[in-house]
Amino acid sequence: MSLLSKEDIETLESFHIGNGGYFYKMLNYLEEFIENGIRENRFTLEEAREDLDMALWYSYACNNIGDYEHYYMSKEFMKYSEKNAKGCGTWYYRYTVALIYCGKLEEALKYSELGVIEEPNYPWGWLELAKLRLHFGNKEGAVEANNKGLEIVPNDYEFLRQADEIENYYSLEALEYHYINEESDKNLLEGLDYGEDKLNAIAYILCDEEKLKEIKNIINPTEWEADSPYCNFKFYIGDELIDGVFTMNEAAVSKLDKEMIKKSLDELKEVKEIFKNNENAELISVKFDIDYTIEAAFKNNETEKIFSIRKMFNEDSEYKKVADEIFDSYGMPLDPYLEELPNMVTLYKKEDDCLYYAECWINDECIVKHTGIVGDTGKTEEYKYDNPRDYKKFLDSFYEEYSDYTEISKEEYFYLILQFEIEPFEGELPSKYHDVVNNIGNTLHSVLTWNAVGSLNSCNAGETENIKGKYVINFFCIVINTDIAFRLILNEVIENIKEDIDLSHIKIASIAYIDNGEDYNLLYSSDSSTDFYI
Repeated sequence: MSLLSKEDIETLESFHIGNGGYFYKMLNYLEEFIENGIRENRFTLEEAREDLDMALWYSYACNNIGDYEHYYMSKEFMKYSEKNAKGCGTWYYRYTVALIYCGKLEEALKYSELGVIEEPNYPWGWLELAKLRLHFGNKEGAVEANNKGLEIVPNDYEFLRQADEIENYYSLEALEYHYINEESDKNLLEGLDYGEDKLNAIAYILCDEEKLKEIKNIINPTEWEADSPYCNFKFYIGDELIDGVFTMNEAAVSKLDKEMIKKSLDELKEVKEIFKNNENAELISVKFDIDYTIEAAFKNNETEKIFSIRKMFNEDSEYKKVADEIFDSYGMPLDPYLEELPNMVTLYKKEDDCLYYAECWINDECIVKHTGIVGDTGKTEEYKYDNPRDYKKFLDSFYEEYSDYTEISKEEYFYLILQFEIEPFEGELPSKYHDVVNNIGNTLHSVLTWNAVGSLNSCNAGETENIKGKYVINFFCIVINTDIAFRLILNEVIENIKEDIDLSHIKIASIAYIDNGEDYNLLYSSDSSTDFYI
């Protein structure tokens, strides 16, 4: 039985008006209710926290206030009532939302998946699950979840809009950059509502670990306690150990501009010395806010009174720096997994004694697809590329189209070495060979790559290990088929470089890519000698 009476619930409902409400009043009512109930011995704090209705109303108020502090309050309050939430999709949905906006994404996915099991006909659980599945790279699962929601609420604006965003691989931050109300959301997306509060809230979702590390390297904390709810630490200003706090979680810290942090610390050192010399006051703590406001607390050594000074170091609008970190030039943020897509993919299929290839890569202007039989230049097609989402969509269709092709393991590759004997030299390779090396290297790489047989890996020049006084230039190629690569080098490469270098002492040899102790296999020698050393 709920601790909230019918009258209490009617009062709480009265705070909800249209598409909004008086959510601070709602929260204050609940907190006063709990405080009075405990004081009057009607229930304990533990019983209040475990009450399902209390948790649902408390999270409703906090989540609708919609800043990090209240999402954190929602998360902390709700966890006690989980044991009473069986079959309640609303509980799982609201807890998931709180976890997302506190940056606890793995946990959010877990509870989102549980929520649709507990109450599969609650549509909004599917809405958040679709976002989280996409974030963790499961596009197929995201589409499935979004479609499940549409089955429950056909033609719903949120699900229809999100279907398109899933197809375009929007990041979790972009998927959350919305209002529930259709008109308000369209105003937000069209720029009629700048959405400062929404920008602030989503800054706390995704943590950029590398940028967080850079910020911490600037601060150089001796202690660090993260996300409780803020990031508390100790650090040195000069020779003095100071208490510090970022009034945000690690995700939001990672969005900060490190140059602004450096600037603020440099000025803080100067201010510290001024107050020490002029006011006999010691710096005791520093607070960093997300808008680059820094509050420094000082203690007067004579009176022991504590006073603070504040300064905003951000000359732009309050949220601009955070927004710049979140949003790309196309208006929506990109997930790390989009930025880590392979620059090139090459797949092979063996059929009818032929080795077929299908490969694609990205350049500054387009996506290139290259297909054919290994040893032949094949067919090239170009596709539109405006941003990484285009490439991700293309890769999905590419892998589907060539599902019977596979990547080839390193064990199946070979090194093919093209060697030229040259005049002895001391120190660096003589400059007269520089253009020669570049021309041969470019020709080799072009012939091998456009025939999909391999690529130039490296080159070196110097005296051979076993024959003193013999100097060579070696070009090391990685190839999938030595016979085809050998034929291409003889027929196309050698022909193109005969004006550049003496061809009377050329050798071509191969060896397994994975060193297994075998000797080089000499494939060709223009002077009929049988030794081969690098």
